[in-house]
Amino acid sequence: MRKFVLIFSVILIAMFSSIQFNSQPAKVYGDNSRVAVGEVTASLLNVRSEANANARRIAQLPRGTKISIFEMGVNKDWLKIKVNNQWGFVHKDFVTITETFTQSNQVKVADGQVTASNLNVRSQASASSQRIGVLANGTKVEIFETGVNKDWLKIQFNNSLGYIHSDFVTITQSNTNQSSNQIVSKGQVTATSLNVRSQASTSATRLTTLPQGTQIDIYETGVNKDWLKIRVNNQWGYVHSNFVTITQGNNNSQAPANDQVIAKGQVTATNLNVRSEPNASASRMTTLPQGTQIDIFETGVNKDWLKIKVNNSWGYVHSDFVSMIQGNSPSPSQVIEKGRVTAASLNVRSEPNANSTRIGTLTSGTQVDIYEIGVNNDWLKIKLGNEWGYVHRNFVSIGSAPQLDTSKLRNKIIVIDPGHGGNDPGAVAHGYREKDIVLKMSLFLKQKLEQAGAKVVMTRSSDVFVSLSNRTAVAKNANADIFLSIHTNSSTFESAHGTETFWNRNYERHNSEKLASSLQSKLVQNLGLRDRGVKEAGFEVIKYTQMPSVLIELGFLTNKAEAQKLASSQFQEQAAQAILEGLLDYYK
Repeated sequence: MRKFVLIFSVILIAMFSSIQFNSQPAKVYGDNSRVAVGEVTASLLNVRSEANANARRIAQLPRGTKISIFEMGVNKDWLKIKVNNQWGFVHKDFVTITETFTQSNQVKVADGQVTASNLNVRSQASASSQRIGVLANGTKVEIFETGVNKDWLKIQFNNSLGYIHSDFVTITQSNTNQSSNQIVSKGQVTATSLNVRSQASTSATRLTTLPQGTQIDIYETGVNKDWLKIRVNNQWGYVHSNFVTITQGNNNSQAPANDQVIAKGQVTATNLNVRSEPNASASRMTTLPQGTQIDIFETGVNKDWLKIKVNNSWGYVHSDFVSMIQGNSPSPSQVIEKGRVTAASLNVRSEPNANSTRIGTLTSGTQVDIYEIGVNNDWLKIKLGNEWGYVHRNFVSIGSAPQLDTSKLRNKIIVIDPGHGGNDPGAVAHGYREKDIVLKMSLFLKQKLEQAGAKVVMTRSSDVFVSLSNRTAVAKNANADIFLSIHTNSSTFESAHGTETFWNRNYERHNSEKLASSLQSKLVQNLGLRDRGVKEAGFEVIKYTQMPSVLIELGFLTNKAEAQKLASSQFQEQAAQAILEGLLDYYK
């Protein structure tokens, strides 16, 4: 969850002390060495002779004044401008940057426009790196590199390079070499009528439309993430990949006829996207409906993807949505015992010895099926995903887990509130978005609670924006017994890690604190993350809900190791199980 602390009072006192109003507003000049254009947001902004609040005031600028900026970050927080044909300095907190310019020799690859209200510019392609500035909605930017650290754009800012997240920028013009006539694949339009745009954006000019079934030559995939570059009426155009099925790939993607099928699987999702590369941002080639049988040529590609063949071209599907039904994955051996991991983090090895390759880790509380005991004396044979693995028996409690008595949850009305959603992604780091992770985990939790007999109400069940007031209204209208708001944490320090749970005293003080303690205890026990404790906080969704309410921060998305755990289905299922057990403890 993003937490913003805005401190204005000290700056305002310093900036506006001893104000003497000029009869005429200052005239602003610019020249060809400017690095940006901005607009004054303060009622009246002092221009200082030096870059500090104690320097002599040389002019004042009223709100709305457009200014040319010649240097940014002077003495950290000041902008160098020119007024009345002399240099001056204004504080950046009272200026919105509306346009930036490049003075580098780097090759521009695209132009873009900021779509977020305020977009942070970072020193590195990471949400945890230093913020070097902010761009307002609508700011035009020149882009020098795309796909940096997967989701970041390299831009020119303050006469140096900076990085902004691609989710909050619309590409308005691509300078990709358009002279190439190389066809990389062929496709077929699946929409009734598909718009062809002049740029890779839904807001770009529509060049024409293509009817369903039209065959198209594709010259580039993944433009601005989800668009395909095509040629219509002897000019370049762009169509959205969601409405095109790839019918033929280029020579590099053609599947050799003699490649070995190593397994067979069955699609478990309602509709499963087939991607051109093993990642969720790659071009979608087609979709497979639930129940489709597929031949698998490679498992574990980019960790979680399966290589398959569609329309005689290679494609990739995520393993979370495929059930193995046959192949070189473990044969259906007999489960002889069940166990529960007792270590905070237990390595799973490819062979029954500590020197073999680590193929995964299991967190405390994970339940495992055991297929063989005493392998090489001290090891247990288990199944990790769809392959065999071995764990040391010293860190597993053997024996069937006790059956939980869930009767106390029967008919309880529990509201689950997955944080953020829609145009609010929440924390964004290491290629993951908070809104996606908390929704998946919340759906796991919903399933577990309903199996326990509870009545579950979701504030959102898909990627939509819900205001904070509407979230609390959902709980009130449902006459809920419990309100659970699910989030992931973020910090400017990548080392920050751990789980914490918040409550508020406004309503149901005692029960909210008790609920927070029960949930935190089980989360720490089951997930094996650092215990950051139970804390009181004034978050709106727990302050104005009139039943026992908590806000859970599962872990830090800005910590790379925790981000990878948070994004895994296994971790999300364990978190859901921990919350279920915490609720049972609360109702004891």
